[in-house]
Amino acid sequence: MSTGGASAGLSPNSGGSTAESKRWWSLTTVLLSTFMAQLDNTVVNVALPSIGRDLDLEISGIEWIISSYMLVFASLLLLGGRLADLIGTRRILMIGITVFTVASLFAGLADSFGMLLAGRALQGVGAALSTPATLMIILATFKDERERGKAIGLWGAVIALSFAFGPIVGGVITRFIDWGWIFFINVPIGVVAVAIGMWSIDRNSGVTQSRRLDTPGLVSSGIVLFGLTYALIEGPKEGWTAAPILGAFAAVVVALIVFCLVELRFTDPMFDLTLFRNGTFSWGTAALVLWGCGMMGVFAYTSLYLQNVLDFSPVLAGAVFIPLAVVMAVVATVSGKLAEKFGLMRTVLTGFIIAAVGLALLAIPGDSARAWELQPALILVGIGAGAVTPLQTAVASALPVTKVGVASGVLNAFREMSALCGVTVLGAVVSSVTASRISSGDGPKVAYLDGYHTGVLIASALIFAGTLTAFLALRQIRPADPAEAESSAQKSMAPAES
Repeated sequence: MSTGGASAGLSPNSGGSTAESKRWWSLTTVLLSTFMAQLDNTVVNVALPSIGRDLDLEISGIEWIISSYMLVFASLLLLGGRLADLIGTRRILMIGITVFTVASLFAGLADSFGMLLAGRALQGVGAALSTPATLMIILATFKDERERGKAIGLWGAVIALSFAFGPIVGGVITRFIDWGWIFFINVPIGVVAVAIGMWSIDRNSGVTQSRRLDTPGLVSSGIVLFGLTYALIEGPKEGWTAAPILGAFAAVVVALIVFCLVELRFTDPMFDLTLFRNGTFSWGTAALVLWGCGMMGVFAYTSLYLQNVLDFSPVLAGAVFIPLAVVMAVVATVSGKLAEKFGLMRTVLTGFIIAAVGLALLAIPGDSARAWELQPALILVGIGAGAVTPLQTAVASALPVTKVGVASGVLNAFREMSALCGVTVLGAVVSSVTASRISSGDGPKVAYLDGYHTGVLIASALIFAGTLTAFLALRQIRPADPAEAESSAQKSMAPAES
């Protein structure tokens, strides 16, 4: 690998040492970028009640704060992978980190709903540009299989750590400083990441081929996501039969038809619909979507339940999630060995069932529950989430090796879309039930509690449904050649190679 001008004039031995050092420093940039993007999801959830009070937001406004990031992230994720192919992973990673850093500064300074919404959306742009490049750089930089496995393991550990520490970091900052600092902390991390990356990452890293941008597919898919998000968030407030809501749903249908026609006829589609001819991929994608819809929306509304109903402080609300995150990280680490011992299908299906039971148990605690009473349900959710980890790799690996990169991009795009739908769908349920109970004379806390309980029961039902689709996907998987399976598994971890 070229080490650029920094190593010019050095002796061969020192040049080799510099190249070795730069490889691991480039990994540092990847890990810092990943940490920012993942931390920003969980760190915001605990701050939502404080943000809502300071900016005088209703539930729909809080939903937009969460969804704006996911909406832009999901809409542009495949574009980020395509741009990495066009202009190189180093350049697109640096651009993505820079955009994310500037957006974080902007969001931290926000003193209005519109300003914060714009900052969150811009963060989504940065995350969508940088995320596909992270694993692509690891795969391009670390040629040795042992070192590559170590690098990917560190990348996965950073994701788990950011998920584990996000709630407590967000709680401490919100309680003792100000919620704006949950965004400000990204600024020094981003500056350091760019400085290290500009020096350590090969300038020509990852430039693979010249490919056309699928602009029609990008625009039509964006309309689908935005229209659906708008209708689900604003529907409870405007009324489901209001002209803007019906118009949004109609636009979604039209744009979805256009998107499918474009992707089937485009010579180099952003979204390869032919992948769905494979039964394992189709059913596996459905399972991942149901999982995302059922799981991802729960955490935001649980944070509101903890602080607005149970009157937990931001610090205690953040601490409540730590056992879940730790258990999930531990089980995810050993999920591969569990799959080898008990079988992939048994491991994944057990994970779905355990998580569904855990979500259902969250509907039991009332408006005077204590922190320890929530732990059995949350720990079950963490165990289930860790056990489900091998599903995406297994589904992508069921395809020919030449399509694994494209498949991983599609799967990760669906993962982000399902998270977005989970927040908006469960938000629509929570908002509708809450509004109905308030109109019946119940107080805000009792009304929200009923809405929250309804939401987690629906989430549990979605996860149970995912058990069936996961079964239909995994029953068709045949054992693959070990070498090919290892290669496919590594490629399938790349977030958005298109």
